[in-house]
Amino acid sequence: MREILSVRDVATLCAVAPSTVQYWEKSGFIKSFKTLGGHRRFEKETVMAFLSNRGRKMGDDRRNEPRYSVSFPAVASIETPTESIISRGRLCDISSNGCSLELITNQNTERDITSYLTGNQTLKIETETESAIIKSPLKGSIRNFSLKEGLLRIGLSFN
Repeated sequence: MREILSVRDVATLCAVAPSTVQYWEKSGFIKSFKTLGGHRRFEKETVMAFLSNRGRKMGDDRRNEPRYSVSFPAVASIETPTESIISRGRLCDISSNGCSLELITNQNTERDITSYLTGNQTLKIETETESAIIKSPLKGSIRNFSLKEGLLRIGLSFN
């Protein structure tokens, strides 16, 4: 029997926001069908094929791994062709596969940072406080990012 997923289920499986799943569906990247009530549903096989085609290795075991909520001050050093940008923020959560980071941006650095994240694959983060569970610096592949009201949230997968 086919396993059917809601938008929220797909978002959790892919470690993205539900709005990203809706964007993928509207853009034709991933196929869905609608229930009689108008809600989107996805076949798990289709979602897994979509992720595989995009080069993302993801299986059921990855999402079952615990993520730990943390709040450590952090600094991201971003090298652009024209300058070096240092952005402060906090490490939000972490697992053995990756972490998420929130950076505070302003109008002057917002465009440079998002342009860097779009064009590059990796990011290096220094935590300002040493911890027994986190060894600084953290370096990972950029999985996703979103910008909302001066707050940039970045998801990293550890290499």
